[in-house]
Amino acid sequence: MLINLPHKGANSSITVKDILDCGVALGPDRIPLIHTGWTEKMWGKPEFWTQMPYLEPGVGAFMASQGVPALAMDVFPEKPLWRGVKVEPGEVWQSNHLALMEKGIPLIQFVTNLSQIGSGKFVLVALPLKMKGADGSPARVIALVE
Repeated sequence: MLINLPHKGANSSITVKDILDCGVALGPDRIPLIHTGWTEKMWGKPEFWTQMPYLEPGVGAFMASQGVPALAMDVFPEKPLWRGVKVEPGEVWQSNHLALMEKGIPLIQFVTNLSQIGSGKFVLVALPLKMKGADGSPARVIALVE
């Protein structure tokens, strides 16, 4: 299911409240796909990395608590330390990664062309390369639109 957040522009954060306000039903039979439009608009531009929206800590744990089979998005799932965003005392920088990985939930980042999916039903397919000893991989990600 597509979680449309096109108002999340440069330097913004995506919160659990933002996701809940979209009214999407989360659960073990639905892969949430967070769509800000950032990757489509900004890929190849210097601002892509320096102003990218990100998920607030706690989004990964929330998604894991909902039993989602994977989480996909068109941005990076953590605070952008490369642009000087500070981690709060006691906060784990990769909390979203860790919360999902602890439950065996794949994280699919930087998915593009999400505006082509539309508002109807679709099946998300992610085909990662099998890489020995790696904890991540490039993947071919497609949506089969009904």
